[in-house]
Amino acid sequence: MKRDKSAVFYKIYNNLGISGIPYRQKERGDGVYYGPDAVLGEDFLKGFPARAVYSYSFPKSGETDKKDVFAVFASESKKCADKILSGLREGDTLFAVGGDNSIVFPVLLSDIGRFGIKNIGILFFDTHGDIHARSTSPSGNFHGMYLRPFFDRFDAPEIDKLVPEKLTGNDIVYFGGGFEHEKEEEEFIERLRIKRFSKNEIRNDSGMVKKELNDFLNAHPHAHINFDIDVFDESLVWATGMPSKEGLLENDVFPLLEIISRHPSKTVTLSELNPEKKGRDEAVKVAREVLTALRGGKN
Repeated sequence: MKRDKSAVFYKIYNNLGISGIPYRQKERGDGVYYGPDAVLGEDFLKGFPARAVYSYSFPKSGETDKKDVFAVFASESKKCADKILSGLREGDTLFAVGGDNSIVFPVLLSDIGRFGIKNIGILFFDTHGDIHARSTSPSGNFHGMYLRPFFDRFDAPEIDKLVPEKLTGNDIVYFGGGFEHEKEEEEFIERLRIKRFSKNEIRNDSGMVKKELNDFLNAHPHAHINFDIDVFDESLVWATGMPSKEGLLENDVFPLLEIISRHPSKTVTLSELNPEKKGRDEAVKVAREVLTALRGGKN
């Protein structure tokens, strides 16, 4: 297979967004740090040849004092975004694989640097909202907050100053099975009138969902597709931080990805695969299928 002149992969090693035990969980799940190598193995890359494969490593969660996490994350995110920008050419499609889901923060910063914030729309495949304020987060982990600075003033100045301009509620759409959004997230999502499509809408009114998706893509010159692997039902993906009991199935997701793959300008982030948990191989298979579908092809 010829080398794809536009696909660029980034392995982002990161679990700094999980500085404590996640809400309703029993362990921190540090193994997500090694997700990039599990997904982007040589066997996969041979069938999905990219122009380049880069990497960036955040400090590990256990190596950073909790009181310094936000300052360190801000500094490292700026460095990561700058490195991403330095390696991209016009027309490149970035596929960034983590790591915990807070990798979206530096990757979105790089998108803003490339395309301008007013041209960006986010398609958010995730069971969770990840849009808490620091003051409302039940865990204190940034992996549940990283979206908020792009939509509102954020109560950690070192993070907030990296996003001086904000997106609106029209610039993001959630897709998920049974959403697990906390009360404070629900209130913020409703205040911004952010659209959410659950498995009920996806299955029972697919025509409407596909029309909304096409309208969203037409309204945004650049699409950032965030894919937390826990959006899938736990029967498909167990090797993730928080397996979903009411997640989406492949027949729910892949028809939407086929539509998204046709968008001429996009960035993909995929995260939260923990190769140290059982079901590693099954989760890796699904993750690779997602990446392949978003490129627009079969692996």
